[in-house]
Amino acid sequence: MEALGIHCLFFGIPEYPLALSYCADAPLVLYVKRPFSFKDRVIVSKVGTRQNTPHFRVFCEELIEKLIPLFVLVWQKE
Repeated sequence: MEALGIHCLFFGIPEYPLALSYCADAPLVLYVKRPFSFKDRVIVSKVGTRQNTPHFRVFCEELIEKLIPLFVLVWQKE
């Protein structure tokens, strides 16, 4: 993974985002493409739904595409 520039952040280490560690179902491992700090970052969380409509799916995809250039971290939980 390191050859691809992917790093693991394990729950409990100082680099793991503190705010995320307060979530009851926080992931034990985060895979990040490049090293960066979670401090002072805008983070948007997307939570899945049981009855997702095609309109809402398109809305979410367009929103995420518009956030990418702003270097916003998008978290998806399904």
